Amino acid sequence: MATIGGPAGAEADRRADGLADGAKWIRSEIGEDLPGATGVLDIYHAGEHLHAAAVAPHGAGPEAEAWYERRRRALLESGSSGPLEELASEPGDVSELVGYLGLHAARTPYRGRLAEGRSIGSGMVEWARKTAVGRRLKQTGTRWKVRRLERMASLCCLAYSERFDAYWKQAAG
Repeated sequence: MATIGGPAGAEADRRADGLADGAKWIRSEIGEDLPGATGVLDIYHAGEHLHAAAVAPHGAGPEAEAWYERRRRALLESGSSGPLEELASEPGDVSELVGYLGLHAARTPYRGRLAEGRSIGSGMVEWARKTAVGRRLKQTGTRWKVRRLERMASLCCLAYSERFDAYWKQAAG
């Protein structure tokens, strides 16, 4: 969708987001395609890192799950600062998790986004990619050139976004 909305769309919509996992290349793409957009770390990916840190010292089981749930709740309520405060006094090696959460501290505004009714996970976009775009690609007799495929995929994603009407008003104007 960034290709269609582009920088003009980001300027028109002050709430433009780049909701994604923590990969550096994705953050770079968001910065290029949506200058000024808010970067948000997908809660599922943050949770994967929390869970790995829980299982490492405790093994799989109730103790690890309790550790994970406590830190996940802190992450949802306070962003990265919540678990980082708790991890400062944590016995054992949690340096990898501390580094990960520290790197993404500005990208974890979960409580505020949830209060506004905004997403903290990229599941909806991933669903659209798998179903709407996938269904369109796999229709009987369809053939695609990459250039056209990218445009069609962007339109499919736009159709599932809050920016659909704004895009078409801008395109018509």
